[in-house]
Amino acid sequence: RGRGKSHSEASINISGGVIRIDAEGDGVDSNGSFYMSGGELYVAGPSSGGDSALDYDGSCEISGGLLMATGSAGMMQVPSDGIQPRLAVWFDGVQPAGTQIELADDVNQTILDVTPEKPFEVVILSAPGLEVGQTCALLVNGEKATDLTLTETVTLISSDGSAAPTQMRFGRMDMGEGRVEGRGKAMQ
Repeated sequence: RGRGKSHSEASINISGGVIRIDAEGDGVDSNGSFYMSGGELYVAGPSSGGDSALDYDGSCEISGGLLMATGSAGMMQVPSDGIQPRLAVWFDGVQPAGTQIELADDVNQTILDVTPEKPFEVVILSAPGLEVGQTCALLVNGEKATDLTLTETVTLISSDGSAAPTQMRFGRMDMGEGRVEGRGKAMQ
């Protein structure tokens, strides 16, 4: 197929290992689907609004492994499917490199602790140990930002606990500027 065109049979599959991507353009870019069942994937995505840490044309299924993807909010895609809970946290403004993001369970045990190495507006997280219905605390630089409960699909939350943008969708995310590109259900 031609460059940049969707191809339903194409896919990226990650099942093990440790992968670190530092991208100025799209981080993980599939003209088909993206599947992750194991391993660790760290994507330090772009700061430009025209690219995304995760970019896929089909679906993005997370069934295992640790995923941390950061980048700009303009074209960010969130995982569309999977049995492992996924969490997307966006911030009101660009956060500096070195900002610590931590998830703790209801007895203050750390579930996930990451420190992006580049500036970012959105963090996407998925990790073993996360469970649907689980209540977690989101901490930013050691300070509690908000409590959240993981849902069956993608838990969308701002760093201050406010509601998700009404135009948030599986696939591409639009913060009110321009059209929404992507497929799937609107997030509430």
